Order: sequence, then structure tokens, then C-alpha cells
Amino acid sequence: LIMGDLRWRQAWLLLLLAEGLTCSHVPRAAYGGSYFSKSLRTQHLPSRTPRFFRPHRRYRGQEQALRGQNRWISYADTSNESDQRDFSFREYLSNLFKGQAAQGNAEKLARKLAGPAPSSPKDRWPWWFVLPIQPGEFRLTDVREVVTGQVWSFEQMQGAINIIVNIRMTVFKVKEGLLVYSPVAPTRDVIAQLRELEAEHGPVKHILLPTLAVEHKVFFGPFARKFPKAALWACPGQWSWPIPLPFSLLGSGIGRRVNILTNDVEGLPDEVDVGVIGPIQTKRRNSSSLYSQTSQFGEVGLYHKPTRSLALTDSLVYIQPNPPPICTRDPAGLLFHARDTEGDAIENTDAKRKEGWAKITLLALYILPGSLDISDPKESFIWGDWKASFEALSGALIAAPFLQQLVFRRYQLEVQDWVSKLRTWDIKRVIPAHFSIAESVKTSQVIDAYEKALITSPRPSEETEGGEAKSEGVKGKKSAQALEQGSLKAVVDRDMKFLSNVDGLFERSGILPKA
Repeated sequence: LIMGDLRWRQAWLLLLLAEGLTCSHVPRAAYGGSYFSKSLRTQHLPSRTPRFFRPHRRYRGQEQALRGQNRWISYADTSNESDQRDFSFREYLSNLFKGQAAQGNAEKLARKLAGPAPSSPKDRWPWWFVLPIQPGEFRLTDVREVVTGQVWSFEQMQGAINIIVNIRMTVFKVKEGLLVYSPVAPTRDVIAQLRELEAEHGPVKHILLPTLAVEHKVFFGPFARKFPKAALWACPGQWSWPIPLPFSLLGSGIGRRVNILTNDVEGLPDEVDVGVIGPIQTKRRNSSSLYSQTSQFGEVGLYHKPTRSLALTDSLVYIQPNPPPICTRDPAGLLFHARDTEGDAIENTDAKRKEGWAKITLLALYILPGSLDISDPKESFIWGDWKASFEALSGALIAAPFLQQLVFRRYQLEVQDWVSKLRTWDIKRVIPAHFSIAESVKTSQVIDAYEKALITSPRPSEETEGGEAKSEGVKGKKSAQALEQGSLKAVVDRDMKFLSNVDGLFERSGILPKA
């Protein structure tokens, strides 16, 4: 009930559904013990599988034939027997436990090389259990002055299964004091540094919650209570789970007014303007379910006129080769993910930190990028040409791939309304809530990033024979050819394959409307 959000719970349920509807589920050691396939129909099928995770009916006859043989089989292409690989249950089980042990040892070694985990009282976030993700109870904060005397960035770390990126709160100077956009965990360190800014620039007068995403809004209530005289503003479409309650009862203080942000809202300082994307509703299903009557996405962008800065949360990202400074202060996650295979040595060097950051970025944005191969039963993971994938993302403003595939191209009118608002601003700087800040940009570049996201991506079934999305990992012929030709589009399409599969599944299941 404390800033609860069904969207977070829904994401994990839908991910399980994505595996369960079309394939069987096998735990793997890579990335938290969950086995993901580059194709939703490329899985290792056991002779006995829990009912919920039964494979698609087209495979059930083949699965029945395996019963009693104590054999497992990988259906990379069920129409071609020569492509099938089988191996014993004992061998698989042995590899599984070895992989889990290796991952645990890798985490311990990464922590040892990175140094002790943060444990200072000034970095403690007492409500960490409301959303129990990394880094947990203690959160370091890195404060940077983006524009002298005008804009400040407060960054912390946030993620799961060692896929940890930065999360940013932006503070703007306005005539009457300070405006806080997208609060982070209000640790003693964060509040102390804000008090220093208040002493010089005036009190915190406005606090904005610009999104519906739980990883951002979980901090809003506790942060707002630290500044009881500040005006509170929130993105439209907020809701709670399991009981719908008034927003004023969800952590900011009983009876405290929370204003809803719109394109023409009044009451904000003259130095800022806002634009709203959404809130976008998913297609309502006829039956009662966890997926009905919920807002899927909403975001409020804020334009600070004196500095020509645009603050966003998740819709756009800007990637740079070097990891954010906050992530290098506790680099355990960077070192853990710097390996190409499970057995690679872990080293704490600048080169390995950069490599770990590149792979974390790909995992965070694509979930399962095409350069990551997890189809080998004897290896939990094998990274292929991840450099090409990372270079395709770096150095330009892009729409977050997840939103591009599942949201933007499906709700183009709402995005076009937002683009129309962008045309009225003279943008020089974009400050997203994650990854890097984009300096020296133009309004046209920001608009171009959104408009590219509106282009409909082809379905895997349209590109591959038999309606099956072929595995395009490190061993895929098509992937190798694309990389040899240096085709940027081919690299991006390869990395988007998993999200495209999920998108098609949700559309067929009625969870999302047709694009």
C-alpha cells in the first residue's frame, strides 16, 4: 500500500507468462537463475514439467515421446532433426548446480575485489524493503552541479541481479527556491546536501513525481515528508494496488494535497514548463485479471527555461562508454558482468569496469540482447560481439528500447502530442533519470529520437521462415554476416529480437492492443 504499483508486479508475472505460454521453464544459473531463450520457442524441454510451464501444444507430442527415456532436448528447429541436440538429465542437473555454485563464487569474488559494501548510517534507506532491489538498505549518493548555481544532479544506484544502473534526481533553481524532479531515496546524506542548497538558494518549494514507474515513485512519499511545506505534483494516472486509494493517502502525509500535472497546469514557477505523455492505458480484458484497468505508461517532461534543460525519466536515454561515477564507487556489479563466459576470471581494472558497464547497459535496455547466447546447455552464458551492440547505442539520444517496442509505436497519437509540445522549446540539454546527461543537443535531435521510435518494427515471423524467431546469438550465421557488413540497423534489429517476441506474444494474448 506504500506507493504500491501493479506495474512492477505485473512485469514479472508477464515475463513468466511469456515463457509459460510457449515453452517450458528450466532454471539456469545465469543472471539470477532464470532461463531466458533468445527465441520464446527455443527451450530445453524436460520429460517432466510443472503444469503451468507446459510447452506449446505443437511440442507436446514430441515431449510425450521423451517420457521414460530420461532425456532432454533442445528445439532450435523442430522441423529439422539434424538441428536437435539431446543430453542426459544427470548431465544437465550437474551443469546446473555447477553453474549456480560458480555464480555464487563469482559474486563473492566481485565483492571482495570491489571492497566492502556501503554500510554508513548516512547512506541508509530504511524503507528499502518496500521495493527490495539492489543495492538494498545502503545507497551511496553522488552530487554533481550540472549548471553552476542553476541545476544539480543527485545520483544513486538501483537495479537487480547485479544489473545496476544509476538513478537520478534533478534539482532546479527557481525564483522562489528549489524544484525537485523525480526524487531518489531520501537518505541522511541526500537531505544534508539539499539543506546546504537551501541555505544558499532558498527552500524546496516544489516536488515533482513525473512517472508511474514504481522504481521512481517509491521514493516520493518518504521524500515529500522531509519537506512538509513543499507543493507536491504528480504525473496523471497514479494508482495503488491491491486497493485503490486516494493519492494523498499513499505516503506523502495524510490529507496533504497532491496536484496533478497537465500540459496547461497552473501553479508551477514561471521558469519551468511541463509536457505530458499519456497516461496510456493497456487494452482492457473482458475477464477480471491483474492486467485490467491499469495505466501502463505515463511520463512528465520538465523544461527549465533559464538553462534550456529538459528533464525526463525513462522515455529517452543517452549512453556513454564510461560508467557513471556513482557506479564506480561500488563496482561489484560491473566486475561481475565483465565476464564473457561463466568461467572467466574477475579483475578490477578500468577496462573490465567499462566492459561490465557495456554489458549491464545491454541487459538493462534489451533484457536479452542478441550478442548474449544462453542456448548452450553446458554454459550459463556466452557473450559474443557485445562491442557492436554497445556501439550501436552509444553517443546519441535514443528512445528506451522497451518503450519503443511495446508502447510508443502502439500509441503514436499520444507521442505525437508530446512531440508537438517539444517543438515549442529551445532545448540545449537533456537530463534523463538514468544513464548519462546529453549536453549540446538541439530540439530537432530530441524530436528525431521520439519519431524514430514510432516506426513499426517488423515481427520476427515476418523475417524468419515458418513463423519462428531464429536464435541470433554468437553462433548465428545471420548475426555474423550483419556484423561483418557493419550494418548498424542489423545489429539493433538483432538486439531487439527478444523484445519483439514478447511484444508479439502480448498482442496475441490480448494484453496489448494491435500496433
